[in-house]
Amino acid sequence: PAWSSLWSINGGMFRHSDGRFVWIFAGWSGSGYSIGYITTTDFNTWTIGNSDAPIIVPGDFADCYSCHQAGSVTAVEDSPGDYWCIIILTRTSDGKNETRIMYFDEDFSTITFSANPILATTPYYGTAGGGIVKIGSYYHVGYLYINQVGADREIRVAKSATLEGPYTDYQTILAGTSGVNDAAPWSNNVDNFGLFYDGAKYYGLVGATSKWSESGNKGNREQCLLDFDENT
Repeated sequence: PAWSSLWSINGGMFRHSDGRFVWIFAGWSGSGYSIGYITTTDFNTWTIGNSDAPIIVPGDFADCYSCHQAGSVTAVEDSPGDYWCIIILTRTSDGKNETRIMYFDEDFSTITFSANPILATTPYYGTAGGGIVKIGSYYHVGYLYINQVGADREIRVAKSATLEGPYTDYQTILAGTSGVNDAAPWSNNVDNFGLFYDGAKYYGLVGATSKWSESGNKGNREQCLLDFDENT
């Protein structure tokens, strides 16, 4: 798209009532990311939406210089044509991220946001990479924790009794363990985490980098599937 000068980051996709697939993405628009969308019917030909303009820009929020959307879109129960997803905003004042819920209809004519961040912004700098899934009585979200003091990255999960939270940490799933087992995919670093439910199984996707013990060089980032039950 003309408004995105360099990179793009994937977001979620949903099926419009007219049959098109709608993919939301974040594009670099100068100093930060904005959010736009493209549509397709066959996954071969794509049309940029909103007259080649973003639908969300950092200026829509106070104290924000960049925003992007995580990799999952969820339909609103008992409300056809309405959806919600996670949106990540990077604050201008301290560079930290905050995570909110974005609500929208299938044509993006109405877009609203949760009043407060669903995840506490201190002290992590990480992002939520997927969606929120409900397991039992709680909503669960997975996110990347980056400690700028120098500790390894961690993949953590938090839960809340309500969709808009706030969410409370309850477990670290995976942490970079450099020097412990350099051949393991996550020995050097772990990357953004997505938590999903396909109607039958709960699973997670995480990017992870190993370090080759012999040379001390980093390996290529690998995509790892985390499979787990609803209790653990």
